[in-house]
Amino acid sequence: MSKIKREFFLNAFVISPIAVLICGYFAARISVSHSELLNTGDWFLPFIISFLVSYPSYLLISFINYVIGRKLKKLGKRLILFNALGVLVVFIGWLLFDEMIALIIFLTPFILFSIVSVIMNQTNN
Repeated sequence: MSKIKREFFLNAFVISPIAVLICGYFAARISVSHSELLNTGDWFLPFIISFLVSYPSYLLISFINYVIGRKLKKLGKRLILFNALGVLVVFIGWLLFDEMIALIIFLTPFILFSIVSVIMNQTNN
């Protein structure tokens, strides 16, 4: 299996679920603490909703990273294009939601997937 495919599977099925679980937990806690309708212990439903919304977007971002990686072989060009796309997505998210947690949820996959790209590029296999 090629490096780019291994990177895609690592991003899609290991990094994304872990990142979405962590971001979803914090998003649910913040949502419950600012809600007058939910008790402090009722964070599970907002967590599930956050997970179900965020995970497909992380998968889409992972797939976009894979496609960019297939088209551009040079890591520098690939990271510049991918992170420029990340800046655009974060800016649009900031305009739409104007919430700090939304910015963190949008920014996290771009940072994590870039780190994974650099690490995978450094390995010999």
